[in-house]
Amino acid sequence: MEDNRSNNNVKNGPRRRFRVQDLLSQTIRIIVICLLVGLFLSWLDIQTLTTLKALSEFFHRIVDLVVKAVDWGLPYVLMGAIIVVPVVLIRFALRFLKR
Repeated sequence: MEDNRSNNNVKNGPRRRFRVQDLLSQTIRIIVICLLVGLFLSWLDIQTLTTLKALSEFFHRIVDLVVKAVDWGLPYVLMGAIIVVPVVLIRFALRFLKR
């Protein structure tokens, strides 16, 4: 059994190194692409903090929109549930009794 374990470690060694090299290669590519995009955005005079603030405001507006939609729709859903849920339960019970 000891020989099989040592053989597995030898077989998996190059694969593990290849994965680390691949990960390192991808990381370097991403850093270079980020650098190029950052230079391009700087050339367009787009500032980092301004962009982050705009994104933050955008997400806050989306959250506010969702909250307002739920505030508007939830009472109607609850009123509808007063009728729909008992009807569905009665239909389910009738189907169950037919079997």
